[in-house]
Amino acid sequence: LQRPLEPASPSLEMDLLWADPVVGIKGFEPNLRGASFGFGEDVLVETCRRLDIDMVARAHQVRIFIYPKKNTLC
Repeated sequence: LQRPLEPASPSLEMDLLWADPVVGIKGFEPNLRGASFGFGEDVLVETCRRLDIDMVARAHQVRIFIYPKKNTLC
């Protein structure tokens, strides 16, 4: 991505920055931040399967807000 970046909404860049995992939902819901979407575990599992990856590493959220450690996906 070219920097500095002020992402348009909606855009791939906005989703890369602001989409968050949300425990207890299926599919997608509007993000509580007001930008992008929240996504359920089903979306994460299917994305990992399609991309043939084992996990998605996130660096900007405290662990209690993401999926339980037993899933080791996010």
